[in-house]
Amino acid sequence: LESMGEMICANGHAFTCSTDPADLHQTLSDTYCWTTGACILPRDAAPSRTLSVGGSEDAQSGGVRGAAPAHRAAWAEVCASAVRASSADGGAVVFCGIVRFSRLSAIQITAAPIHGESIFTRRDRYYSVPPVELEGASCFVFGAAAATDSVERDIGGAGLGRILYSGATGVAGRHARAGSAGADDLGSEPAVLHHTHAVRLASGVSTERDISPDGVLGVYHVSGDSEVQWAKLDCFDMD
Repeated sequence: LESMGEMICANGHAFTCSTDPADLHQTLSDTYCWTTGACILPRDAAPSRTLSVGGSEDAQSGGVRGAAPAHRAAWAEVCASAVRASSADGGAVVFCGIVRFSRLSAIQITAAPIHGESIFTRRDRYYSVPPVELEGASCFVFGAAAATDSVERDIGGAGLGRILYSGATGVAGRHARAGSAGADDLGSEPAVLHHTHAVRLASGVSTERDISPDGVLGVYHVSGDSEVQWAKLDCFDMD
């Protein structure tokens, strides 16, 4: 518990970002983990729909890998699209799948958030390492999104506020990279709240069933201003 940062489960493994100073931000993995809380899906859950953005990698590059992609979409807008398509009250949805980011804006927390402190007001403790930008990152993502007002009203008593909160959408955004708070970061209330974690995948890993500890290059929190080349997400309405 003392060493867990961002965490995501995929293909029978839990992957987490270490907050231990001795191996800060190295990826830890195992077939089980202890945690104070996590957003997960039941093993037999069936997706409500699939959301595709931008087509396949080959389609985006005209059939030639490495060519300039024709599509760009902000991650925040992809999450908003998932909410608009959801039949759940307030559009509450959980999603997972493979995403190719043309630019991944991301951050890794530097202390386990288990002490009851605000991770945003104590940035010196929890975000002491600047955000990163990664070009051409292929990832498996897991996250949740909902209309802001539904989170505030706690639709269905689901406790959405524990995973969807102001600041999670853009904590690695351009204001954070500049070292100041702002609309992408702490200041504003967007119409849709989203919270996404990702594992960056090694070359050749293209589906969830291919994911293994050897094929994961890092675990990250995804910022809403990341740019998506293409994505294929299974979406689960939180009815």
